[in-house]
Amino acid sequence: MLNKAEELIAIANCPESYKPKMQEDSGRTQLIRMILLVSSTASVMLKIIPSAVLTARNYADDKAIEVKTYIDELMIAHENSCNHPDASLYAKGFTRLSNAIDSKNETQAATPRAVQKAVNAAVTLMRDHLDTPYPHPQYLLASKNLSIFAIPRRRGKTCN
Repeated sequence: MLNKAEELIAIANCPESYKPKMQEDSGRTQLIRMILLVSSTASVMLKIIPSAVLTARNYADDKAIEVKTYIDELMIAHENSCNHPDASLYAKGFTRLSNAIDSKNETQAATPRAVQKAVNAAVTLMRDHLDTPYPHPQYLLASKNLSIFAIPRRRGKTCN
């Protein structure tokens, strides 16, 4: 660090680093902190560069509260309005959920629990169906009735 007369007044020992240029589509702030002991604070002049001014914590906190209040007011106004469309096959909106697996309602969406219940019910029905000795008795009856029909045999040379 140099003073006004270009005399060296402080040396910093910093690790080597690379500061990318804005033309490289990335920039970053490089910060070097130095602690200096001075004999009088009157001998120190502080220069502020307008492009590098940082905000005070109180100012930022006040602005955060102001923005939060504004957003809260907007949300309350929206909640009190009647502009809450329901979702459909073609439009976004609020969705009503249902755990029922036997509903024919097309304005409600199935929850993961309802889907799991429906899958479990289908698996149980399939297992019960496959565990039955004759799951399709009507086909068994039809095959017994087929035996009354005479099926003619072919005469002559047969191919094996």
